[in-house]
Amino acid sequence: MSEQGNAICKDINHSKIFDGEVSDNVFKYRLILILQEAATIKWGYEDYYLRVDNPDELDEYFLYRYTLIKIDSIMDAVENLNDFYPAQFTELDRHSNDQFSNLLYEYKKDNFESVAELRNTIHYDDNKNFYDYFLEIETYIDFRYILALNKKLFTIINSFLKIESIPETSLNDLYSGWLSDRE
Repeated sequence: MSEQGNAICKDINHSKIFDGEVSDNVFKYRLILILQEAATIKWGYEDYYLRVDNPDELDEYFLYRYTLIKIDSIMDAVENLNDFYPAQFTELDRHSNDQFSNLLYEYKKDNFESVAELRNTIHYDDNKNFYDYFLEIETYIDFRYILALNKKLFTIINSFLKIESIPETSLNDLYSGWLSDRE
């Protein structure tokens, strides 16, 4: 089975949400997962950090660490979509007037290595940890750029998937539907 075939077979839930071609469904399903991660970054900054009366170093540390781990995951997923679903990626890119691929290119050119280095300090650096890097973070990453990147990705994916046009469904409805499928 091809690489793309393996990727398709791993995502089985797409058929509960979409009724198109399998590869299109999986692509959209993975975009939803990316959108969910982007929403958590958005929430962390807009709904948490900006509402804290006097943010201290711990608030900033949490925001930076969480955001950088998530943006690394998001951009890795975006790159995988580009690699494994080129036709669908091109469609998304056309929808965004080439903004989507430009965001990926700019990120890889300017921030990929710095974000990866900070992510890896959590596991692999014997001399420094994330907090040590955090104390000098401005020399590594423009955090405003990362937040703007996340916002642009969120907006493009949201527009492409037409999320606002999806009727609201309560979690209870989703859960009961899931349970009925299991019986």
